[in-house]
Amino acid sequence: MDLFETRYTISKETYEELKWHLLSQQDKFAFVLGILCGIIVAISGIFSQRLEFTLFGIALIAISITELILRPKRFMKIFLQRTQESIGATEFEVQTSFTENCIKTLNFSTNGASAINYTDINNFVETKNMYVLITKAHQFMAVNKATLIQEGQSEEFLRFIKNKLLNIKMKSAV
Repeated sequence: MDLFETRYTISKETYEELKWHLLSQQDKFAFVLGILCGIIVAISGIFSQRLEFTLFGIALIAISITELILRPKRFMKIFLQRTQESIGATEFEVQTSFTENCIKTLNFSTNGASAINYTDINNFVETKNMYVLITKAHQFMAVNKATLIQEGQSEEFLRFIKNKLLNIKMKSAV
């Protein structure tokens, strides 16, 4: 039996809202590490009066920041291309429903269905328009926040998720 069920249209706007949340922790760590290393190298170049170290540090900072900005845009471009290739559109509607044992999704454009165990969820994020569950393999399930609020189920849904995802920190990007 499904405890909660919503429909959501996945589109370019969805990815715009999610782009920072879909980056892996490893990617975020690599970007921050690149920036910090660049700062250290640049400062050491300044103090040792070695122009090549300073320039290398500045280049490392610039590359890390550029990659941090461009990576989400590339993900979105790939998503839109894959969607266009597979269904001939740039958006599609999905139904996400929750049972005691798993999260079920149904893509209405492809009739593709999946069931994801709660143990496979790595991240939970609340955005302006949706609740998002992200798996360890970076798949995501969008839950229509407005529907749950309208039906008076938002607080109950959040309690349910907290009980199912005990080891997950719930993030709010609102």
